[in-house]
Amino acid sequence: MTLDELFEKVNEKARDFTPAEPAPDAKILLNIEGPDPRQWLASFEGGKGALAVYAGEGPDATVTVASDTLIAIATGKLKAAMAFLTGKVKIDGDTDLVGALGKLWPK
Repeated sequence: MTLDELFEKVNEKARDFTPAEPAPDAKILLNIEGPDPRQWLASFEGGKGALAVYAGEGPDATVTVASDTLIAIATGKLKAAMAFLTGKVKIDGDTDLVGALGKLWPK
């Protein structure tokens, strides 16, 4: 899976986003590092989620991750907690909000 495919799958899932437990209202910046660096903003509002190209609005938390690590987490090949504990994912801001990202992954 590529970053473009992940972005498309997340937004496809977000159109029908109805998790058992709604995500908290939040904006989480994904700072993706690697050969194809990107910045995406995951927004949650009123129980709905979406992913967009980052346009500079202030996030509640920032997640910095390599593209291959993000894809591994999103596809279920790597647990997000393990990636965080081993330093593959860095979080700045409200860490409690970051758990909402898991609701968007395509798995």
